[in-house]
Amino acid sequence: MKKFIYGILTTLAAVAIFVIFYAGSVANTARLNSNLTVYETLTTPVNDFTVDLEDLNETINYRDGLARADIDHVWSDTVSGAGTIDLQTLTNTLGESLDLSDEIIMAIKFYLEDDLAASAVVSQGAANPYVLLGATYSFTLLANQSLLFKADTNLAVVSATASDIAYDVSNDSTMLHIILISADGYQ
Repeated sequence: MKKFIYGILTTLAAVAIFVIFYAGSVANTARLNSNLTVYETLTTPVNDFTVDLEDLNETINYRDGLARADIDHVWSDTVSGAGTIDLQTLTNTLGESLDLSDEIIMAIKFYLEDDLAASAVVSQGAANPYVLLGATYSFTLLANQSLLFKADTNLAVVSATASDIAYDVSNDSTMLHIILISADGYQ
């Protein structure tokens, strides 16, 4: 019985240490791979051959100076209906508050589930628009479509005046999946 109680106390102490040291966590590494696999089989009167087209495959890499090769935060959520993503008031995977102020969106992916022929419109927020695809933008995803946006140029820094991305899913039962990675600057 004493060993059992000692084991429980040791486990609780380890959990408490984990919670204390990892509160306010930061993503140390993350990688977002985008792969488009295309095989084309060509037939001529003389030959049959297959071409593998991988030119659109990419890995999103980030390097901040010479000392660090990582990103700062990863955020994901599944939403429905209409709403706004405020990049200053998010919640991370551990349930902690996440504020991306002074960071830049390095990559963001939107995926709309295939449900009831739904559609989703993603656009700049009305109050404090984040200029993801320019000062004004709007795109529509249809059921089972996705969009991956990788930022190779210097986007606006998330701030009080640039923090909102709006979405509007055509029905309340279809989910829009969103994942993004952010960092505090470019090399």
